[in-house]
Amino acid sequence: MLHSGKVLFFAGSGNSRTRFESPRFGDEARQIWTSAVWDPAAGAGGFFHPHTLRNAAGRPIDYFCCGHAFLADGRLLVAGGTVSWHGNADGLPGLRDVLAFDTQTQQWSHRAPMVHGRWYPTLITLGDGRVLTTSGLRGNLATNTLIEAYSWAANAWQVLRSPQPPHFAGLPRYAHLLLLESGAVFFTGGRMDDPSHVGPCVVDVAADPITVRPVPGLQDGNARDQSTSVLLPPAQDQRVMIMGGAPVGPHAEAVSHCDIVDFKAVGAPTYRAAPSMHRPRIHLNAVLLPDRTVLVAGGARGREDRAHPTPEVEIYDPASNSWTLGAASSITRLYHSVALLLPDARVLAAGGNPPPFGHQVPWEPPDHNEEMRLDVYSPPYLFKGSRPVIEAAPAEWAYGDTVSIETPAAGALKWASLVRNGVATHSFNTNQRLVDLPIASQGGGVVEVEVTGEPNVAPPGWYMLFLVDDQGIPSAAKWIHLQAAPPNPSPSAYEQAVLATPGLAGYWRLNEPAGTVAFDVLGGNHATYLGRPPRGAAGPISGDAAVVLDGLHRYVLLPRLVDDDFTLELWFRTEAGGVGAGSQWWQGSGLLDGEVPGVRDDFGVSMDGGGRIWAGTGRPDTSVHSGPGLADGDWHHVAFTRVRHSGELTLYVDGSPVASGHGGTQALTSPPALRAGMLQSGTHPLATDLAHLAMYSAAIPGAAVAQHFQARA
Repeated sequence: MLHSGKVLFFAGSGNSRTRFESPRFGDEARQIWTSAVWDPAAGAGGFFHPHTLRNAAGRPIDYFCCGHAFLADGRLLVAGGTVSWHGNADGLPGLRDVLAFDTQTQQWSHRAPMVHGRWYPTLITLGDGRVLTTSGLRGNLATNTLIEAYSWAANAWQVLRSPQPPHFAGLPRYAHLLLLESGAVFFTGGRMDDPSHVGPCVVDVAADPITVRPVPGLQDGNARDQSTSVLLPPAQDQRVMIMGGAPVGPHAEAVSHCDIVDFKAVGAPTYRAAPSMHRPRIHLNAVLLPDRTVLVAGGARGREDRAHPTPEVEIYDPASNSWTLGAASSITRLYHSVALLLPDARVLAAGGNPPPFGHQVPWEPPDHNEEMRLDVYSPPYLFKGSRPVIEAAPAEWAYGDTVSIETPAAGALKWASLVRNGVATHSFNTNQRLVDLPIASQGGGVVEVEVTGEPNVAPPGWYMLFLVDDQGIPSAAKWIHLQAAPPNPSPSAYEQAVLATPGLAGYWRLNEPAGTVAFDVLGGNHATYLGRPPRGAAGPISGDAAVVLDGLHRYVLLPRLVDDDFTLELWFRTEAGGVGAGSQWWQGSGLLDGEVPGVRDDFGVSMDGGGRIWAGTGRPDTSVHSGPGLADGDWHHVAFTRVRHSGELTLYVDGSPVASGHGGTQALTSPPALRAGMLQSGTHPLATDLAHLAMYSAAIPGAAVAQHFQARA
């Protein structure tokens, strides 16, 4: 579901070996498309076909069995897919390729590839805007046990340190993953065609290395193949439900069992049995509705069981903890079917691809085993009376803000909610969640709502804003974009000076009282606190706060926003000092660093064992440094500038230049990210307090550096 209100379908070869191996595959002149955009407002004639991207050999990139997640700006990131049909009993070899779909241009573009291929991977958007990918089959058909994170700003993937076999077998294929308020992700137990014994677990990606903690109690844990899972509404309640599924195997019979785990309950998280659905189902899809119920649609009583479909929808009401049967579809939806919430609060159902799958190259006329029809379900709330109307609401929202929404229904509203647009495949929607907007006041044609300040509850991106009246009737949605940092009504003189400096690319105050996300004050390039470091230490600015890093495993992970001319700026306070007394910055302990081992195009700032600040760039390694004695327990201001065309490097400490030199003149694009409090390579941590990190896409002049330092007073 795109924030333009249109729907993107992308099937690649569409589970057809005939189509994949045909020389006509991807031939746009013959209308052998790999994706389509549909405008619901235009009905049956509202289809548009984006261009098909190809690899270096000229073959279409087949994103059949890829993973996908929305980026903060609304682009859809698609990773992995099918290399060939020469597979084994587990599946097919996976692609490394990564594509992005732009909602505005309605076209695909290439992005940086992953380390190894993935077929049946899961992608999920994190609270800082990065996209995490796990699982899938590599190009050699081995299980991909690596966990990687993608940064749009750097167009780079970073492998995260995680348990590997034999300590942890990795997550199953198409693992059902949901982001929790803690910054960890939860594997619900749902999966696709994977007999792995790995069960439900909390995967803490806010720790380095990643930790894995089992969650017990799931009924029929070996019967959750092609089940479905949701974060029950509202997301603030932190309750997860898994529904249906079947054992892995060709003649598996579905279960109707449902289980719920409450992550806010006292004690260790544990699944508890919930009321079963009226019908056992596999190949089902779940959709969060704006009235805070959960719709389940499609599926069958057995794997690919055309003779025993489950055409009736069922609706689960968390308030009454009960299921209700609803209308039946005339179209059987089995394997490869999907369902999505539309902005008008109806539900779109599409797809279906039962065996023996497709055996023709053209899409039209449809193959008997490729379901090309769409149907739309209207929930009961659309038959209860007139609907509330959103007359006006701002398009851009900030975390922790209070927003005014114009509506004639003010005074008669029960709920206001944000519903994240969905992206679904193989019975699971990685993106959908409903976030409560507490109503602060309503009346006089205006309702004021409070926006969560926690990006792990509402990851940055586009959302559908719904109002629901006292009768449980929802409005049509208005699209809003949530990404900006919480507003600061009283910025310090220092903050004002930084924000007014030309070339500013990102600015992180590091003064959040809790959580795993460090907000970028300038825009949406948020950072992450790894290891959950303590917050609230007295900062360098009166009344300000700082983060406390322990010199062990806690640091701040920031997107790399610069590679040409740049300035890195920060405040630090330490008594411990760094390590080493070498001749290069990467031999010290990282302050704000992008070091990549080897002869690389990297850069960074560090501290050595004598309390000297080092700064440098790579290929050739060139470093400059300050005098000793800066590990004195006082706050110090550091700025490091680089001019690409000349390679000129300048290091400033407490507003004054202390060293200069000349390094390479190439773009410094090697770092996938930067780390504050540790070298980017994961070594040489520094025990220090940090505040006010900034990056500029310019070498700011010495006068500006001095002005910033003096603005502290």
